Amino acid sequence: LGNWRRYHQAIGKPFPADVAIHVICQVLEALEYAHTRKNPDGSLARIVHCDVTPSNVLIDIEGHVKLADFGIARIQRSEDDRTSSGMVRGKTPYLAPEMLKGVSASPLTDVYSTAVMLHEILAGENEFRGKSPAETVHRVIEHVASAIEPVRGDVPEGIDAVLAKGLAKDPAKRYQSAE
Repeated sequence: LGNWRRYHQAIGKPFPADVAIHVICQVLEALEYAHTRKNPDGSLARIVHCDVTPSNVLIDIEGHVKLADFGIARIQRSEDDRTSSGMVRGKTPYLAPEMLKGVSASPLTDVYSTAVMLHEILAGENEFRGKSPAETVHRVIEHVASAIEPVRGDVPEGIDAVLAKGLAKDPAKRYQSAE
């Protein structure tokens, strides 16, 4: 997905909104499956991807969408999701703000990251990426993403409201599941 977005940027054409929405819906379906998957004993596995980014979304030539690289996926627990060195896992411009404040990963952090991806694809850039790591952290915590509807005539009406909810800084105000 990241390569496809960069290709559209290179040729000076926006990524088609209908395709972007289709891809994101497929990613959300994959996340909902991971978040609600049950163990053989019937308990929830509580798998959180923790690295939902365009480079981890694969699209084949027939348009099938796959969410890849569960390499840093976590089982949601009350434990901290930091490495032994204290580093947060995942790519900073896609991290939910609460992760930078020490809150553990949850399905809501994956929902946030997916909303960042959709906004990036439609806007043509990730507005949360700064020129330095410190600026990126500040933007993740403070920046409110720009509206898409005024600059993209091909997006469905209401997409800005969907993005605003998905990108809510307060997890309680976000969509409460990938579904």
